[in-house]
Amino acid sequence: KIQIIQDNNINNNTAASNKKEESPPKILCIIYTHSGLHETHLRAVVETYATRCDGFMAASNSTNKSLGAVEIPHVGEESYENMWQKVRSIWLYVAKHYLDEFDWF
Repeated sequence: KIQIIQDNNINNNTAASNKKEESPPKILCIIYTHSGLHETHLRAVVETYATRCDGFMAASNSTNKSLGAVEIPHVGEESYENMWQKVRSIWLYVAKHYLDEFDWF
């Protein structure tokens, strides 16, 4: 059995750290899609669960601002077999644009 020890003095050095602890974490929801699914699948996500996120983006092969889709360039061809490069590029984009704005991705 693991005992969790709470020290009320940890992170109480400044008012700023206290304020950050009191605010709820901000969550950025990210999905991967492609232009062929923008008007069906992506629109359904935007109209349903994406509204519950603090931020939302759809990594895609084409930009559609009204649906939150952003074209993410990646190394290699546009194919399922190249998924690792796509995911790698998505995380690089998220880190560059959203790392300081959200707590969880």
